[in-house]
Amino acid sequence: MEKLVLLVLAGAASLMAQAPTIASVINTESPTQTQSAPLCPGILATIYGTGFGSSAAAVTVSVGNQPAWVNNGPGGVIPTQINIQLPYNVPAGQAFVVVTVGGVSATPFSITLQTAAPTLPLALGTPYGLFANLKDVFLSSSILANPGDTLSLYATGLGATNPVVAAGPAPKAAATATLPTMTVGGAAATVSFAGLSPGLAGLYQMNFTVPTTVQGNVPVVVSIDGQTSNTVTLPLTGISAIVNGGSFLSTGTVAPGEYISLYANGLGSKDQLYSFPSTTVQGISVTFNGIAAPIRRPAPQ
Repeated sequence: MEKLVLLVLAGAASLMAQAPTIASVINTESPTQTQSAPLCPGILATIYGTGFGSSAAAVTVSVGNQPAWVNNGPGGVIPTQINIQLPYNVPAGQAFVVVTVGGVSATPFSITLQTAAPTLPLALGTPYGLFANLKDVFLSSSILANPGDTLSLYATGLGATNPVVAAGPAPKAAATATLPTMTVGGAAATVSFAGLSPGLAGLYQMNFTVPTTVQGNVPVVVSIDGQTSNTVTLPLTGISAIVNGGSFLSTGTVAPGEYISLYANGLGSKDQLYSFPSTTVQGISVTFNGIAAPIRRPAPQ
């Protein structure tokens, strides 16, 4: 009998040792992906710890007593991490994350939520945000928009929706609870809609009109609920910069007879190094108060 009791106690201790543990919860949409990166409703996050197994079917996660979405795709759950999406309806402030694996729960882990943590993803290998035109074509250095165009910008971390939907791939384009604001090249842009992108988890779409006063490569920033995003670049037709032709410094002023270098989008795809003193090259001209300027070979940098 004594041996049987000892075996039962040893078995119970073994089960207790297998309970999952939570070490950290990281915002995976943040450019830094550090523990200090803010969390908010609807954001994609990674839970790091131990004892999570490798089957999403055996794992449930709650945040603030609301069910989170567990990514059941490849790599969604491995023994030391779980990829989740926080529920949209968990309130800001302190919340507890609970991981349950095979019916055994981890000790609740405390996190702090903001109402929003806006982040603008970058197109791979570029400074450009994920902008699309009305033809659903993403913009690039060779596919430009124009001042006055209506575009879509994709973002994460815009927080709660109205109506509230379950976490996971969005069933519909539910609008954000608060309409974000946006500046394009420092000018306020009109945002007509912001909401979930159907079929995707945690991705929002913002429809906006480009101000008519900006051109070239311009910075874009989004704000919502007092939180401001990182900065991305929107590629527009037109001039991006005018600098001194010798120092390549932007002084803000030029003088008659001075050489300047003009950087712009939409100038074509062919180089023409010898053109001086022509004032038109490949159909492109530059005028100052209506007077055409001769175009010379670009100076080496």
